[in-house]
Amino acid sequence: MVFTDLHHPYVGAHIGLYEPSPDNGVSWGAETKPPARYDQIRFDAVDVLHVGSFITTKEGHLSIGGSEDQPGGKKFNYAHRFEYIVKKARKMNPNIRIIAEQMFSGNEAYDNLGKDPHKITTMVDIFTNSVRDFLLAWQAKPDVVFEGKLVSLRIDGYDVDYEGEVVKPFTHDLLTKLHEKLNTDQKRPFSVGITPYKTDEDQFLNSSMAKSCDFVNMQRYDGGKYTMPKDYLEQGAIEGLDPAKLVYGIQIETPSLNAVANDTIEKIAEAPWTKIEGKRVAGIWTWRLGSTPWESENLIQVWLYNLVHGKKADGTSDLSFVPLMHQGKVPDLNTVKQDWQKRGGAV
Repeated sequence: MVFTDLHHPYVGAHIGLYEPSPDNGVSWGAETKPPARYDQIRFDAVDVLHVGSFITTKEGHLSIGGSEDQPGGKKFNYAHRFEYIVKKARKMNPNIRIIAEQMFSGNEAYDNLGKDPHKITTMVDIFTNSVRDFLLAWQAKPDVVFEGKLVSLRIDGYDVDYEGEVVKPFTHDLLTKLHEKLNTDQKRPFSVGITPYKTDEDQFLNSSMAKSCDFVNMQRYDGGKYTMPKDYLEQGAIEGLDPAKLVYGIQIETPSLNAVANDTIEKIAEAPWTKIEGKRVAGIWTWRLGSTPWESENLIQVWLYNLVHGKKADGTSDLSFVPLMHQGKVPDLNTVKQDWQKRGGAV
C-alpha cells in the first residue's frame, strides 16, 4: 500500500514553484521573499504534496528550477520558494509527505541524459545518484523553528510528471535504479512514482514499473481524460501493477478539462473510493494549488479533505474527525458546486 502510515484514501495535490510571478512586479532574480499567496494556501488539507519544478541539468544532475532565462538574463531560481513551502506546509500539517516532482519540458528533462547514446547508462547513474543525494541531504537537515514551531525538512520521495521529454526508452531502467538506491539500508524508505496521462506504446511503460513505482498518479483530465484506470494495468502498460498503487487525479484549476467520469462535484465525491479489479485506489490528488484561481482551489481542496477524512474505511462517518474550516465555515456541497459551475465546471 502507498504511504502505509497515512489515512486511506489519502488526499494529494500538486503545486508549482513557477507561479505566481514575484509580488509587486519585481524580477525573478530580485525576489527576496516568497509570494504572499503562499501563506494562504491550504497545505493543512493535503496529505501528499507534489512540488515542481525539478529539472535535469545538462550535466545530468537533479536541480530545483528551470533552464530558461528571464528578461534581463536572470535564471529561474526556485530554491528559496521550495524551502519556504516545505516549512509552511510542515507547520500547517506536520505529517504531510512532500515529493520532489520532475518536470518534462525540453532541455530540463531526461533529454539531457540521452543526447549521447553511448553514455546513457553513465548519465542515468549520475542522475539517480544525484536524486538520492538530494533526498539524503534534506533528510539530514536538522529540524528548524519556523513561525514559532519546530518543523522537519525531510523530502519523502521523487515523482515524474510522465510526459514530454521524460518519456524515454531508458526511463523504466532509471526508475528501477533509483528505487534500489533510495531504498537500500534506509530506516524509512523514500517513495518513487510517476504521473502519466496515457498508456500508448510510445510511452515506454512496462512491467518493471510495477515494482519500481510506489504510486502511479492518473491524470484523469486534459490529455489523459480518455485513459481509463484499467488501462494502466494492461499488457504493454504497467502490467502487474497493484491497483492499490493507483491514485485518482482530477483538475481543479480548470474544471472543464476533467474526464466525463469526474467532471462534476458529485462524481468527484465518489472518485476516492474508485475500485479497479476489486481494489480501491490509494487516494485522490488535485492539479493544482496556488494557480490563478487559488481561492477556489483552496475551497475544493478543503472540501475534498473533509469528505475523505470524515469517513472510515467502511464508508461510515468518522465522528472523531474535526472538519477544516474555510473562510470561517465548513465548506458544504452546494457552495463547492456553485464555485465549480461558475468556473465552467459541468453541472
